[in-house]
Amino acid sequence: MTVTVIDGQLKVTLSDTETVKYNIDRVFFEKDSDQSSKALVLLLKIAAAQVGFNTDAQNFKIELYPVFSGGCEIYFIPERLKSASVRATTRGWSVFEFETCEAALKTC
Repeated sequence: MTVTVIDGQLKVTLSDTETVKYNIDRVFFEKDSDQSSKALVLLLKIAAAQVGFNTDAQNFKIELYPVFSGGCEIYFIPERLKSASVRATTRGWSVFEFETCEAALKTC
């Protein structure tokens, strides 16, 4: 197993035998089963411990790619909760006049 961190994403490369050992082969055929979910969570924990990967994310987007020489590559991409957007409240009207579109864009 090769584990690397690329741009905040955890990349795990497994050989053909490791794919079977960690039950990741089930994910390709039974993607909605409890066993495949448990296999991915276990792999995430093992891989994260190997490289000291820490994140505050609770959810991960997972991408799996088969490798032609056998095995697969798995990307665990943290999904952070989107913060609530803050909207400014205005009262009344405001009118602006710009001489060029470029000046209006700079103001925005």
